Amino acid sequence: MRNIIIPIHSSTTNLVDLKPSIHRLMIPFRDLSTIDQLEFFHKEKGFEIVLDLSGLQEINDFDGDAIGIAINLGIWVITIRLNTEINMIKKIQKIIEASASRPALVGMTDESAALINTQNIDYFDGIICGEDKLINARQQFGGSFLLILNTTIGSARAKQLGIDYRIATYHTDLEVELV
Repeated sequence: MRNIIIPIHSSTTNLVDLKPSIHRLMIPFRDLSTIDQLEFFHKEKGFEIVLDLSGLQEINDFDGDAIGIAINLGIWVITIRLNTEINMIKKIQKIIEASASRPALVGMTDESAALINTQNIDYFDGIICGEDKLINARQQFGGSFLLILNTTIGSARAKQLGIDYRIATYHTDLEVELV
């Protein structure tokens, strides 16, 4: 199962030890140049892709056409901050609904657990947050809601908590998996 998500922060990330059968890649969306990176990792290398839109803070940063092109490449998940303005969330949802691949929209938060209960949660298919906030999330949001942990823990602990996926740094992830 490919339950480990590795953030790709730059073109210098070493991918030698990463395998599409185990790892998924999180790629930050910047602009149309992101499309080439997505095509390379997904189409040529076979990785499932998490498209990270969390860097888009305002509607002015939003390029719907480029995001639509990216989604149609076969993106698995799109991430965006839970506190993103609602108009932007709705625009992203419309792009997803119009796409053939229909990726999941997952909200990211570093905020308190109370933020998970906001009205915006209805727009999301899952959440990314820390272990303390995910402990009761499966019961709160149901079985089909994606739970992604934003810190590295061992796979046995992740399974115990009911976590679907976990985001890890490259080196930490490999160390945890070897333990």
